[in-house]
Amino acid sequence: MIESALRRLVDPANAGPVLAVLLVAYYGVATLANEDFSGVPERNLVAILALLSGAFVAVGWSATCRLMTAGTMPTRAAAVLLLKVAVATFGAFVALTVLTAPSLPLLAALTGQDAADIALAREQFLKAREGPLAALPYANAALTFTLVPYAMCLGFMKRRRSAWLLLALFLGYSMVFLEKAFFVRVLAPLAALLVVTGFRRVKLTWLVLGGLGLLAGNVVLSGFAEERGLLGFLVFRLFDIPARTAIDTLAFWSDNWNGNHLFGATNLVFSYLFSLERVQLERLVFEYQFGPYESGTASANAVFFADAYVNFGYPGVVITATLLGALLAYVGRAADLALRCLAPLIVYSVFFASFPPVLFGNGLLAFLLLRPLWVNGVRRIEGKGEGVGSQDSEI
Repeated sequence: MIESALRRLVDPANAGPVLAVLLVAYYGVATLANEDFSGVPERNLVAILALLSGAFVAVGWSATCRLMTAGTMPTRAAAVLLLKVAVATFGAFVALTVLTAPSLPLLAALTGQDAADIALAREQFLKAREGPLAALPYANAALTFTLVPYAMCLGFMKRRRSAWLLLALFLGYSMVFLEKAFFVRVLAPLAALLVVTGFRRVKLTWLVLGGLGLLAGNVVLSGFAEERGLLGFLVFRLFDIPARTAIDTLAFWSDNWNGNHLFGATNLVFSYLFSLERVQLERLVFEYQFGPYESGTASANAVFFADAYVNFGYPGVVITATLLGALLAYVGRAADLALRCLAPLIVYSVFFASFPPVLFGNGLLAFLLLRPLWVNGVRRIEGKGEGVGSQDSEI
């Protein structure tokens, strides 16, 4: 029963409806029912935006599903090429990041440093880089959200051993990084992979238990469990912080901008396109919640509709939710089964963060635009040969 429910939850073909239900249930109903938020005006606004977002995610999803057309899976040759690129690129990135890091979060934890020092080490590991190495956080986002998960899933479908190497490299990197739930970027696509391929010898329950074990290990090593205990911290982080951050984001914006919308200033791409002064809203909200942070790079990520409303009001929420539903339909019902595996990761990301960074900063849009060039290019090369890849088969 649990296994069946988990499979429906992570099934990419259900990504749009799942996100819509989660938005309404958590940010709508649960936020209104939480007495800790009683008397906070923004609580009601968060609930309204959640209901609106859920409705228009469903609209975008439904409309795009009706327009979907058939496509193709990449051939074995294309998979081999992409895996080589992914392993080489990600391997070089991990080596460069680790070797140039001022400190390693895992080493800081193992040497008995306190939670504040470990958190600072994690910030310095990536976000606080300067000079040319300031590009590392952007490379990290693009590689670990799109190229690595996609190449890994495609490699497993094509039965390539290098997919295991990519998985091991990612898990090792995530443990050194000690970013609490960073490993979700590989476990969520793997869970979807089991569903889209119909592979049942590995249970989703095992993946969930393994993920919870990794999360518990990261939390304990990071020292965050010292004050509340492990279970208390996990409950606080999963069921309180996301809604609280959405409320605080709207409250901070209302107090400081008097309800005037920012028209894209919170996003790097939009601020550049519209010639606006960049507003580091997520960092400002973090300071509003917890006070100044030594590295100056800590941020508080809020659900996508909070950022959409702050920038463009209700029309921004409607348009963003509709586009998000359309994207989930395009990815979650694609003919390319490996591409489908990214859908749960998109759902997870926008549930806790704004949409433009997922689309632009994580390289998703660039990946979706470049993917046809790679797939069709390899097919044309194969077509000029002697039928290489014509006997290709998937799991």
